[in-house]
Amino acid sequence: MRKTISRTLVVLLTLLCGQLSFAQDKPAAKYVPEEAFGPLFYTQNGNEYRSASGAPGPKYWQNRVDYNISASLDEATNRVKATITITYKNNSPEKL
Repeated sequence: MRKTISRTLVVLLTLLCGQLSFAQDKPAAKYVPEEAFGPLFYTQNGNEYRSASGAPGPKYWQNRVDYNISASLDEATNRVKATITITYKNNSPEKL
C-alpha cells in the first residue's frame, strides 16, 4: 500500500513540475527581422564588379576550370586507375 501511495505522489509531483515549467513567460526577443535589411544594410549601390542587386557589373570576371578525367576499372584486382588533367584559367585582374 505504501509503495502505491509513494509512486502516486512521485507521478503527481513530476506532472506538477512539468506543468509549472510550461507556465513560465518567454523572454522578449531583441531581434527585429525587418531591421536586418534596412536602408543602412547596403551602404553602397554596387561597384564595377557587382551591382547592388547582385547582377554582374561591367568589370565582372569569373575564373574557369576544366577537368579531363580518364579512368579504368580492373575488376580482377578491384582497383581503379585514373589520370586527371586540370586546366585553370585565372580571369581575375589580380594575380594568384
